[in-house]
Amino acid sequence: MAIIGRKNLSHRFGIFTYINESELLKEIEASSHQRDILSEDAYMRESRQNLSEIIPRHNALSNEFCEWLESKGIMPSQEQRQVDVQFEYQNESYLIEIKITYGLSTRQAIREAIGQLFEYNFYPGRHPSNRWGILLDTEPSEKDIEYIRRIRERFDLTLFLCWKSETEFSFDYASQMGFNGI
Repeated sequence: MAIIGRKNLSHRFGIFTYINESELLKEIEASSHQRDILSEDAYMRESRQNLSEIIPRHNALSNEFCEWLESKGIMPSQEQRQVDVQFEYQNESYLIEIKITYGLSTRQAIREAIGQLFEYNFYPGRHPSNRWGILLDTEPSEKDIEYIRRIRERFDLTLFLCWKSETEFSFDYASQMGFNGI
């Protein structure tokens, strides 16, 4: 198990590859007459500093959301099969991907979450959920909400955004998602 900042990383975060420097970039710098090309071999999703900050925020938001659901009589599960939060409500299955926007915009966080939601619902061996949510630690912009609405309508997906407000959790599509009265 890897340790970052005196904290053990869970199995979920144990497969990161950190790349300090790209060999391809060294070759490009050494030869000034080469055309500009995009690096194909080096990609760092998170720096060690960002990851060590994101993990506690992610876990805290997950715990808060699950406590909030429990206070509404909903029994969620956390971190099962790499899915942040899952639960059943009014005979519908929900899958929630949590995104901490630390160092990212909400747009980037939403982009990453959508890919994960598709994987968790359609990768071989997975069982699709009826409703898909993206839980952000920051209130989304009007453009973010419009973007999700367009995807929802264009592809007939039950995709929604939620975020932590001061004392509650807010949803962009609450009435249609069955969250009225929660």
